[in-house]
Amino acid sequence: MEERKSSLTPIFAVLGGLAGAIAGLLLAPGPGRETREKLKRNYNDLVNDINAIVRNVDEKVPVVMDKVSSIVKETPDKVITEVDYVNKEVSDRVNKVMDRGTELYDVIKKTTISSIDAGKKTYKKEIKKKEGK
Repeated sequence: MEERKSSLTPIFAVLGGLAGAIAGLLLAPGPGRETREKLKRNYNDLVNDINAIVRNVDEKVPVVMDKVSSIVKETPDKVITEVDYVNKEVSDRVNKVMDRGTELYDVIKKTTISSIDAGKKTYKKEIKKKEGK
């Protein structure tokens, strides 16, 4: 059980970081409503993807456990084969979540940079207006 927890720690760290970044941008004051809406949609997509993966795994666990139980009675070699299969399935799904998290991080990074740049431009325009008066 400890081994499973430690293997999931990086995933939850990435997801937590992404959630924090998204929350910060969604709650940011000033212009950027479109940015916040885009980030919110991406966050919701990520949450939906993760929930779908979790549901899929939850649905398969009892089936795999039934298979493993019958195989244990037959031969240890079949158990090893099933464990390898489950390990690959879980690894593939974890990789998909990590890839999606990386994609979302890249979107957040680009959007944040463009928002900051837009804010700088707006600020400079306001300063010029005030100086011109």
